[in-house]
Amino acid sequence: MHNLKGEIGDFNRVANQLEDQTKEYIKTADQCDLDIRDLGKKINALESEFDVTCNSLLANESKVGELDKELGKHEEEISALNRRQQLLEGENKQTDEKLAATVLNLAQTSKSADSILK
Repeated sequence: MHNLKGEIGDFNRVANQLEDQTKEYIKTADQCDLDIRDLGKKINALESEFDVTCNSLLANESKVGELDKELGKHEEEISALNRRQQLLEGENKQTDEKLAATVLNLAQTSKSADSILK
């Protein structure tokens, strides 16, 4: 009987140790669950931020495409205006040469008229 009480006491001590160990494992598991929940929240926040960033990127890429098209149009306009300026400068030069020739001819004619009148 004494031996049976000793074995029961040993089993009770082992059972208590196992219960304490189980409580530790449950505490660790609860902490892991909290950590998993916190990481899940962080992941959701990062995914949301990623989605916002991707949408912003797509919108900005669209804007850049539109601005590139607009830039191309403006470059074409500048090129056309430069060609027009060159043409006008050529015409201006020709007109200046004609004017100079006409003024010179007028001066010569005036000089001839003055010499005829004298």
